[in-house]
Amino acid sequence: MMSLVPALATVETFRNQVICCDAMTLLRSLPSKSVDIVVTSPPYNIVWKTSPNHKSGMFRKDAWFLAFKDGYENHDDHMPEKEYQEWVKAVVGECMRVSKGLVWVNHKTRYRDGVGIHPLSFMPFPLWSEIVWNQGSGRGFNSRRFVPSHEYIFAFGRPHYWDRTNDTAFSVWHLPPQPRKEHPAPFPHALINPLIIASCPAGGIVLDPFMGSGTTAEVARSLGRDFMGCDNSETYVNLARSRLEHAYQPLLFDTITQEVN
Repeated sequence: MMSLVPALATVETFRNQVICCDAMTLLRSLPSKSVDIVVTSPPYNIVWKTSPNHKSGMFRKDAWFLAFKDGYENHDDHMPEKEYQEWVKAVVGECMRVSKGLVWVNHKTRYRDGVGIHPLSFMPFPLWSEIVWNQGSGRGFNSRRFVPSHEYIFAFGRPHYWDRTNDTAFSVWHLPPQPRKEHPAPFPHALINPLIIASCPAGGIVLDPFMGSGTTAEVARSLGRDFMGCDNSETYVNLARSRLEHAYQPLLFDTITQEVN
């Protein structure tokens, strides 16, 4: 797949753009401390076909599982677990480098061969804040454990800006998941909105290197912030661009075509 990121780029090259490339390609092209915050959710590596001991079939007829079973368009979502963890560390590490402020990462505890893998066990970054996202529902019945019904949003790093009106907000948020239509795991608007208000100044830049259908960008624009981001799926990039152009008529996307070697 051709990467659509210029070899020599400035922040203005990517401001209010959704680029079709993988996350590390975009991140490595950005200068240090070039965005205000990061809000993102990397793939969870949930289709672990490579696990020799995995025999569970409890999701196989579930519409949610079917949306993931073949992976994303250009990511199969079943990397060897050690390789996956190293990849996530590398991506979040680059996010820490390019962000002036907090790096918000949505993830969850996953189970491999009966053992829970907590996200903080492989993301060794300084933790500023932790949100428990109670979705009010879950999957994983008949697994001899309480049904997981929550995910996490971790804030790594230190805030360079903080809206002090959020000092009294609690850290457990009760929000149902967003209905899955064009994307198998979209962010709810209500999950992203307070993160941006609290930690990104007006006119600042919000980065999402796993843009998906464009929720982070849409919320950022609605709050008077700029965005930048990418996805390695051309389908989702086109979806996000269409969604943003429909919501914000003056927003025009440039075609960035220089290949990175």
